[in-house]
Amino acid sequence: MSGLKSITVNAKANQNTLFIREKSSWLFYVLAILATYGALSFLSPFIDAHGVWTILHTLHAFITFGFFHVIRGSPIDDEQGKIADQSWWVQLKHSEARATPRFLIVVPTIVYMIAAYYTHEHVALAVPNLLSYVLLVVIPKM
Repeated sequence: MSGLKSITVNAKANQNTLFIREKSSWLFYVLAILATYGALSFLSPFIDAHGVWTILHTLHAFITFGFFHVIRGSPIDDEQGKIADQSWWVQLKHSEARATPRFLIVVPTIVYMIAAYYTHEHVALAVPNLLSYVLLVVIPKM
């Protein structure tokens, strides 16, 4: 196994949350957000920058809300009964990864701050940004 990094897992580690502990997953997450911004920027003849950031932020809030807080259990066979009633966010909070939940709170906050910066003069866009941030990002994580 030259050059390959293996993850040492103890018997009680949650296999469903192991991937996000790696810094490469964090990089992929940020690059996926930037790639989505790039794809949405192609709509710039039809949508201004504040609209692009609002779409990106609300899309990100809805997708992460669904994957982090709505879907329950684990796709891994060994963990089906143990964590069937837990959302992925709860599983992550109970794991040994302490920096990862903070990272997954900071990134949406930065996306919201950028969206809020671009929409500060557009109340019709600022309100959906604020509501999606508070209702889909902050409150579910508490």
